[in-house]
Amino acid sequence: TTTIVSNHIINYAHFVLLLMAITMSRSYYAFAVPVSFRRSNKSLSFKPSNKIHVLRNNIIRGGDTTTSSLLTTDHSDAARVLFGNIINPAALLAGGLVPLGFLASPLKSDTKSERRCRLLYNILAVLSLANQLIAIVYATVACNKLTETSLKSTTTSVFALLQSEDYELSWIATNVHFIMGLFGFISMVALRAYSMFPKTISKESTGLAISSLLLMFGIVNKGIAQGNRSGDVFGNSMSHLIGRYLVLLFQQQRSNVFAI
Repeated sequence: TTTIVSNHIINYAHFVLLLMAITMSRSYYAFAVPVSFRRSNKSLSFKPSNKIHVLRNNIIRGGDTTTSSLLTTDHSDAARVLFGNIINPAALLAGGLVPLGFLASPLKSDTKSERRCRLLYNILAVLSLANQLIAIVYATVACNKLTETSLKSTTTSVFALLQSEDYELSWIATNVHFIMGLFGFISMVALRAYSMFPKTISKESTGLAISSLLLMFGIVNKGIAQGNRSGDVFGNSMSHLIGRYLVLLFQQQRSNVFAI
């Protein structure tokens, strides 16, 4: 009787895991490109919106009465809160990556495919931890600069402050490295579930982890595309944000050969 009940429980768990995996991977957010972007015929551009450039010029040099009349205030406190919202989760993930990637029992390496999974797992452990630490450093330095130069941080909104030349790279880099580290973390969970879990639930658990990864990818894409809901955005998707980040890094490197 106990064996029959256990089999029923396992079968029910399989059904629930498969249902969750299918539902999450078929979600509207999974690999979603925002509707507003799909309907437009604009090509991808790794440059900030012209609206921000016009706003910057009008604030610094003066301009038409409509734009120059916008109220500018110090939004450094709000910017510090936004950076802090990433520092804490990044530190939490970094703390979880150390035991998961370096202290936990190694994956199986009996077959060729298992050795490949183990190699990929080890690479993901290093890259994910490095990404989280880079995100923390970028955000911490930005918070310090916002405190040191708060009197010069007068803009029309916190979004405009983050899109300014002083903080655009820091904000985009913080988000990119945090999200990449998060994706690496859930990928490690999927690999460990596939390699270490019992065969009765290994595939379902792996599918659930992958579905969670796709769902998070879509949620991030939607959040990036929404911007500040007033037409100002940093990009249209995660790939666009990474492209903009690489452009900013190249520009920094070109202006300062010793810049990282």
